[in-house]
Amino acid sequence: MKYKILDGTFEQVEPSISDSFVENSLDTMKTFRGFKLLGFIFFFIACITYLLYGGSVYIVNHMEESVGGLDLNNEFISFMSSIWYAHLTAFPITMLVIFTMYYRNRNRVKGHVIYYLLMTIYTLLVSLLLFKVMQLLVSYFILRIIYTTLFILTLSYSIWLGYQNAIHMIYGKKKRRSKVVEWFSRNFKSILPILLVIGGAYFILKVIFEPAADLETRVIGSMADFMPLFMVGTNFAFIYYIGVIVRSYYVHKYSERFRVKFQYDKEDWYGRKYKG
Repeated sequence: MKYKILDGTFEQVEPSISDSFVENSLDTMKTFRGFKLLGFIFFFIACITYLLYGGSVYIVNHMEESVGGLDLNNEFISFMSSIWYAHLTAFPITMLVIFTMYYRNRNRVKGHVIYYLLMTIYTLLVSLLLFKVMQLLVSYFILRIIYTTLFILTLSYSIWLGYQNAIHMIYGKKKRRSKVVEWFSRNFKSILPILLVIGGAYFILKVIFEPAADLETRVIGSMADFMPLFMVGTNFAFIYYIGVIVRSYYVHKYSERFRVKFQYDKEDWYGRKYKG
């Protein structure tokens, strides 16, 4: 029997939608304003998109000056070298900001679907650019071929597995997310500040103690030929993205029935400007 990922009934998907998923979805939309909005724009558009592209250009223009020398015949030098790729990468995240601000008080459940759909596209574009930057640091051609093959295979597999998990979520027997995923979903807002404090403390340590910064440079230098493996591993994030998109789609598709089930009033669920 051929299953269609978007044709599930309310009864089929209802056990897969937890209260924590709905709470986090609505909170993502409600709080997308003020300093959070400005920080989001600065981090994703300025820091990640254009700073990463600038780093790529810098490495390409200074390959001859690197310690130990980099491969000047690296086939990734010309890969996504145009500034238009940076603009293309910034486009979905810009659209995400526009649509999220529009739907924040008009239809939050619909906005959440668009939010994660555009975030997934943006993540894919950034992943390709970051993979290029890391491949520029790899000195050996055969390693770059291995990493490229692994990157394509893991990306394809994660998308396929994400699709299969979504089909199983709708038509299979196991409906609930794992306890680990559910716990992380509930406690993410508590975990994130701790990670930021740790990251900030590490940055201050590097600024104050020069040997710590030198040690980091030596460690990164010794690991340069293996850094693309990091991107190979992060491809599995698309399994999560696909799961969130599908769940968000069904929350939107059966919006009123889920609203009643989780006992939200219309203003909290849709926003004060909703005209449904």
